[in-house]
Amino acid sequence: MVYVRELTPKVPRFDPIELARLTESIVCKRVGTRVARKYTHFKVVKFYGGVATGFVVGCNLRCFFCWSPPSRDYPERYGRFYTPEEVVNTLVKLMKSVGGDRVRISGGEPTISREHLVQVLELIEARSDIRLFILETNGILLGYDRSYVKELSRFRDKVVVRVSLKAGTPEKFSERTGAKPNYFELPFRAIRWLLDEGVETYVAVMTDPRLMTREERRMLFSLLTGIDPKLPLEVEEESIEFFPQTRRRLRLAGIEL
Repeated sequence: MVYVRELTPKVPRFDPIELARLTESIVCKRVGTRVARKYTHFKVVKFYGGVATGFVVGCNLRCFFCWSPPSRDYPERYGRFYTPEEVVNTLVKLMKSVGGDRVRISGGEPTISREHLVQVLELIEARSDIRLFILETNGILLGYDRSYVKELSRFRDKVVVRVSLKAGTPEKFSERTGAKPNYFELPFRAIRWLLDEGVETYVAVMTDPRLMTREERRMLFSLLTGIDPKLPLEVEEESIEFFPQTRRRLRLAGIEL
């Protein structure tokens, strides 16, 4: 498989599981018994009332409305490797600088490199000063392998998972992410499995009316209702934010808004 970069009308639809594997080979390396992963930076952001955040390099989708930096598409060029200990120590230092008790990983796709993520969570689990860890994910890898969800459920006392949905139909999912349409169901499966395992989970959806029709939105909310009738009541609905990188991706994909 050729490594997929930015999404254009000529880019063939790809397998996001295989893209995750290729990305992992670039953004992760073994350091003794630990797995280090590339991060671009760490900072406190205003979301969730103020949270110390690590921004990972690399993703297995190519959403044309994405805000993340070029490190998403060119992971070999950006970031540096951090061991799990370095990640947690950096997050804790930032967290304490603002008197907080919560941390998160965002930016790219945090579930790429299961071993690194689990090692980070084991360290977080052992700390009494961290009350909450927020995992932001597209849900593809979790919906592909239930054992991954079961492993995350070991940390359910501290972990909250935010699953970001991109579309309400397989065709629109493929159009917006570049992935093959048959992978559309995986994030919904991830949500169901996370709830079944007792992991606190909520959903964010790109429902910007410039992209998503009312009918597509209705279909998506119907799928969520089928998982749990409470899910649609708590959905975080997102709109496109026109960061420079977002504008570039929209232009490359041939999307005019």
